[in-house]
Amino acid sequence: QNEAEIGRAIRDSQVPREKLFIATKATSVALGMAEPSYLETIVAGQLQALRTEYLDVYMFHAAGVGGDKLQQVWRNMEYLVDLGRVRALGVSNFGIQELERLWSIARV
Repeated sequence: QNEAEIGRAIRDSQVPREKLFIATKATSVALGMAEPSYLETIVAGQLQALRTEYLDVYMFHAAGVGGDKLQQVWRNMEYLVDLGRVRALGVSNFGIQELERLWSIARV
């Protein structure tokens, strides 16, 4: 929600990008409000708003989707790492069962 403001602050600070650690979350896809196939487009918008070419960490906001959708979302997030748009992946608001499910399918 505040990515555009953060992007302006980053620009105005004139701090070199390599000195910053930027993290944001995959929310709409993770919560089932958007299809997993839209993740790459959503991240492109987040990167544009943040005025950066990559994220240091991209977080799976919550285990709102399960089963095959959880796997689709995570695979799409791993693809973002492969593309260099994201350096590391993380999760927030996951319980033990969701983490164990994710670990069973995760490559990254």
